[in-house]
Amino acid sequence: MGRQQGRSVVLVGVLVLGAVGFAWAQQSGSLATAFQGALGSLSETESSGVSAAPAVTAADPVSPAAVGEIPARPGDAVPMTVEYVHDGDTLFLRADQPNALVATTDDVKVRLLGIDTPEVGDNAECFGDQATEALRALLPEGSQTWVTADQDPTDQYGRSLFYLWTEDGRFVNYELVSGGAAESLTIAPNDTYFPLLRAAEEAAMSAGAGQWGVC
Repeated sequence: MGRQQGRSVVLVGVLVLGAVGFAWAQQSGSLATAFQGALGSLSETESSGVSAAPAVTAADPVSPAAVGEIPARPGDAVPMTVEYVHDGDTLFLRADQPNALVATTDDVKVRLLGIDTPEVGDNAECFGDQATEALRALLPEGSQTWVTADQDPTDQYGRSLFYLWTEDGRFVNYELVSGGAAESLTIAPNDTYFPLLRAAEEAAMSAGAGQWGVC
């Protein structure tokens, strides 16, 4: 092929490609406009020194007040007598007469709902003895407590599962958690007060209360 013919072929090719490119640009005008707009926004953001991504901040601990009032003793709570405190979350209670929650006047082993305290005895853990004393201070042996159940009133070990209130109306389960003697614990479906107890635990941890300050 001669030099002149080669130049002609190249020129025709350039013209064809130019025509195709022009047609595509007309059809893709909206895409090009959007792309140019995005580039413009990015340039404005960079020039202003403001980051395009929002700042991420750590969540503050949830306070007990944020999830509701500390519950007063319910009207359907049942009175029982404290016979013996075994550890920070387990004690023995006795009813003066059979009732809707307890069908006997014998001693009943009770596990406090929504909480867990350090172990005592052979498997003793840090703050176990102090947690036991904290429960005894709230419910001395021979005192009266008021109890309610949740969805499941007993567990697989035959223990009664209760929320407890003192004679003067303090919510025992909450008091143990807020003082740092217990952790919050939920085992479905018994979770009525878990949000409150969890918030109390977070507040106690932040304050270094009880076990959170020594263990």
